[in-house]
Amino acid sequence: STANGSDSPDKTPQGSGGAGGWPNIPAGMVRPVDPPPPVEECPAADHLEWVLSISNALCRAIHDAWTPNGVAEAAALGLDRALCMSPEEQAAHLVHGPARTFALEGGGMPPASDTADAARNFLRGMRDSAYALVQLLSVHAPGAFYPNQAAAAAVGAAVFHELGHMHDRHARVLLHTLVRPVLGRCPAAHRPIWHAALTAGLLPHMHERLAGSWARVKASGVGK
Repeated sequence: STANGSDSPDKTPQGSGGAGGWPNIPAGMVRPVDPPPPVEECPAADHLEWVLSISNALCRAIHDAWTPNGVAEAAALGLDRALCMSPEEQAAHLVHGPARTFALEGGGMPPASDTADAARNFLRGMRDSAYALVQLLSVHAPGAFYPNQAAAAAVGAAVFHELGHMHDRHARVLLHTLVRPVLGRCPAAHRPIWHAALTAGLLPHMHERLAGSWARVKASGVGK
């Protein structure tokens, strides 16, 4: 079979098992590192522990900013606008037209202060850096990263810290920049470990979030 032959569900016999008796779990759109190179050939393997500790600390600190306590602290400092999208970010979610123009003009709100803009950029940069550190380990240290069950558990606990207080846009960034590429590169033998860490708790939460959003839309009468 080819290196990624097990990725296609139609190539996996029904009921067949993967490593350790687990069912074969398909990879995503990113080609898996399968088999991973030996640990001694992974240039970042020696840095695994401290890189994860930095990423975990950053994730927890940044995600705390959108909790009720974090929002209250930001408001007390006059930085509540730092936790909102900039006009440019809002416009990026809209098609061309009056709504996009209105967003670019500030959405009817006074401009945020330079300090709030700088704080927003800082928070976004730190969050993106924390996610990038994990993704880089999946690229440059797969032989040490993917077999490590403790690393999988630590990554899952950090990136989903305060998941319930993440806005939908934050969850979307997390899925696209960390969860999907890390799972996509994961060797078949280690997918059960990483799916347990990155999807077992995420999927029920996202289902609940989606159901709640639809319930609010129906209650508001939009679309009737």
